[in-house]
Amino acid sequence: MEYIPVVLAIGILATLIFWIRRVLDENYQAQKSLDQYLKGDFSPLEIGTFYERYIGHLYELEGYHVNYHGALNGFSDMGRDLIITSYEAKETVIVQTKCWAGYKQIHENSIFQLYGSMEHFKRTSKRRGHEVFARFYTTAQYTKKAKEVAEVLGIELSTEPLKKTYALVKCNVNSKGEKIYHLPFDPYYDKVKIHPENGEHFVRTVKEAVAKGFRRARNKQRQKKKAA
Repeated sequence: MEYIPVVLAIGILATLIFWIRRVLDENYQAQKSLDQYLKGDFSPLEIGTFYERYIGHLYELEGYHVNYHGALNGFSDMGRDLIITSYEAKETVIVQTKCWAGYKQIHENSIFQLYGSMEHFKRTSKRRGHEVFARFYTTAQYTKKAKEVAEVLGIELSTEPLKKTYALVKCNVNSKGEKIYHLPFDPYYDKVKIHPENGEHFVRTVKEAVAKGFRRARNKQRQKKKAA
């Protein structure tokens, strides 16, 4: 009988060690998967989505609400990769992105498409009182004609290089108060919104997320990617 407490303590310790190793291993594997993802060869679909997320992230850092419309809707995005909103300023930006080689060129047909998408949004959106305008982002160049058309139609043109090293791990607090981190290939990644005022964060590594008390998201199925 005198050995029962010892046996019980050993059992509890073994169980604790098992769960600690499991959690550490899960986070280790998550970081390994993230590293492989970042070092991997991206398909045109994946690089297009990556670029959309990067541009959206830049706006989120400025406090804008970003709808990752392209990543969530694929070929049904109607030429709207991002729908960016400032409710305080009452403005909405319709964004199209193209992550292409630097020597390639954006032609006027892409500008016309974005303008048409913006006009359709204006006429069908329920965001009354919002000023709506459009902006094109690319890693490539614009033709002279594309610039002329953009100036006439009031489309803003931007050239922005892609930076893969930005903080893309999303640390979110869900409706149950659970602290969960999401990686780019997790199923709800593009739906998750980060609100710093609620204790949510963007971080670069799994280690940072864990240090802040966040665990890995469940149901880790790889998302379908869309074409750029």
